[in-house]
Amino acid sequence: MVEEVFEVLGQIVLLDLNTRKTPRILYSALREKYRRPMIMKASLTLFNAIKENKTVFISTGFIMPKVYAQETDGPLGAVVLARALTNLGIDTILLTEPQNTELLKELLLTVDTSGRYKVLEFPTDPNEANIRAEELLKSYNPSALIFIEKVGANYKGEYHTMGGINVTGLHAKVDILAKKALAEKKTVIGIGDGGNEVGMGVLEEIIREKVPYGRVCRCPCKGGIACHTSCTALVVSTTSNWGAYALVSGLSLLSHSLLLHTPLQEEELLKKAVELGCVDGVLLKKSLSVDSIPLKENSAVVELLNSFTQRNISD
Repeated sequence: MVEEVFEVLGQIVLLDLNTRKTPRILYSALREKYRRPMIMKASLTLFNAIKENKTVFISTGFIMPKVYAQETDGPLGAVVLARALTNLGIDTILLTEPQNTELLKELLLTVDTSGRYKVLEFPTDPNEANIRAEELLKSYNPSALIFIEKVGANYKGEYHTMGGINVTGLHAKVDILAKKALAEKKTVIGIGDGGNEVGMGVLEEIIREKVPYGRVCRCPCKGGIACHTSCTALVVSTTSNWGAYALVSGLSLLSHSLLLHTPLQEEELLKKAVELGCVDGVLLKKSLSVDSIPLKENSAVVELLNSFTQRNISD
């Protein structure tokens, strides 16, 4: 498969439709580091990992402070990726905060009524998270773990929004799971858009240097938002949902089967998420948008990914 095709997938999901700039800054550094398209590296890494055994963990969930609600970025990407992997014969287990389990179950039913998925809680307490991580790795022995819009701690152990606000008490400590998985030489893929997500340790110094609040946050820790936890392959995109969709496109190319959802399903997913209480993570209110990007534009990106992927599968 030619590199140019994977490069285009990456460029599609880097369309700066909310003019944030950060994802493109991160991508430039990542492209230089990897020396090949990020979607190519992530897709091949995951595709090879799932040949070894057939279990994958997907973790998502970002509770916004002030409104204490899940944002629309993350869950949609997790559900679409879970369905794609399941259609490839993979046992897919989703991990999230206790308050998000029913949300993910409902979103899964929006695109697949088969009930083929497990959705499990992951603790917000670090000590409990450490125990749970060991239990999960031992019980399921996943070949890969994927973290989508999942906040990770900075080098001081504190968790932040991209705006530098401390959210340590709100979130499942899944970066503990990621670190244990990396220590066991398992494939870990991070997908994010702000520099504060699990996996961004790959670009930690760049984030500290070039991203707002990267070096110094707005909480007393003053350690910045840059996540300290690394990964095997990192994907950066305008929204993390889009990064997950691009990964599905990459898997589609490698498996010669179209695994993406449709623009109509994107609309159904976003409407269901908002109905269940999700908010736009930038606007901090219920809105048919993701990181301030309206539904129409999200659906257009899905349509573009579908069309481009289908054409290149056919070729």
